[in-house]
Amino acid sequence: MKDGHHRNFCAWVLLVAAACLALGQNCAGPPPSNVPVATACGLHAAHCVEVAGKSPIALAGGDFNGDGHSDVAAANFGTDNVELFFNDGAGALLPGGRYKVGDSPGAIVAADFNADGRLDLAASDGLGIAILINGGDGTFASAVHVVLDKSINAFPVSITAADLDGDGDVDLAASAIGWTIDFQTFISENIDNVGVLLNDGAGAFSLAETVRFDHPHPRLWDITAGDVDGDGRTDIVVDQSTGLVNFLLNRGGGSFENAFSITLGEEHDLSDVRLVDLDGDGKLDLVVADNGDPLDLDDAGGGVAIFRNRGGGRFEQIVFVVGGDTPTSIAVGDYDADGRPDVAIAHNRSDDVMILFNQGPNTFAATQRFPVGDGPTSVMAADFNGDGRLDLAVAHMISGAVGLHFNDGTGCFTCNR
Repeated sequence: MKDGHHRNFCAWVLLVAAACLALGQNCAGPPPSNVPVATACGLHAAHCVEVAGKSPIALAGGDFNGDGHSDVAAANFGTDNVELFFNDGAGALLPGGRYKVGDSPGAIVAADFNADGRLDLAASDGLGIAILINGGDGTFASAVHVVLDKSINAFPVSITAADLDGDGDVDLAASAIGWTIDFQTFISENIDNVGVLLNDGAGAFSLAETVRFDHPHPRLWDITAGDVDGDGRTDIVVDQSTGLVNFLLNRGGGSFENAFSITLGEEHDLSDVRLVDLDGDGKLDLVVADNGDPLDLDDAGGGVAIFRNRGGGRFEQIVFVVGGDTPTSIAVGDYDADGRPDVAIAHNRSDDVMILFNQGPNTFAATQRFPVGDGPTSVMAADFNGDGRLDLAVAHMISGAVGLHFNDGTGCFTCNR
């Protein structure tokens, strides 16, 4: 993470190299952790747990064992598994087991896929998605692998869970790097794509559609879903490293059209993207992490752009807040308990998390920024200590740890630490 730019273009035609590119890693793979667990998450962490997999790159949260407490699942990029951590109720994470998935898992989501009231997991791996069904007591069945488009060797970068075909089941969509190779001429063609995987209602998925993006280089990154045009159907939003945010509108039945895009700057390196109603008008607004142009020495990037949804799929940028170096992950939640959703951003190269407080109509202030451990790769929000306040969990791939940062109720994560 810190020994190369967030999007390091190197030997992408190889599967593992493509994973490095997609997830912002140096292609040598994650270095071993020799940092004591007490400091691996930074001095302000209320709790820090060492990850046996040593390479937690993405987090998902929820009550996985049915005890009423918020737990954590980590995708371990370097050890090809998903690791569970159970909350003891006071905000300490205890090891909950590891589950083998495919190559280089880099994204993970939690949702109830088989409608049994229990949170299941889906993680990107190899050329598809690994589905892990919850047995009810916090144990999971062996992963079932769902392959994306074989004709273009689609390698998933990011995944999102939502009802995409309107049948009430939770489906999946994955942004992916893809390529074809002509073995007679040895000419390779890059085909970025979004794969739509529909759920049969029992937690079995099948690839229903592949929406292709023709680019000379692999460029799609993070993906999210929500109704952006107000027609009652769930749309898909995916960003890319050319500064574009692409909107795939749902035409019904899980069929999507690459309808339009908005730009943050030519060749800007975008990372995370979120949809949330920030101004309370009932329309989903857009939050995007922007790393700037990696080839422009005068464009340091390191900012968060917020777009207001004007209705009908029309978006207007209302604010750009400069923060730390290499914003990697976004977590939205009401951190200061004022009834308005705020934004937390993890900065991978400056080793900190910034809280962007929502102060009313189209007004935001970055009044809290605190250091965390080495190279944060993912941040997620949940109430970990049961006090009714949203806390933060931060994954550190380099130091091989997950840290919990408790909220004092005002949005301060360093107070009393």
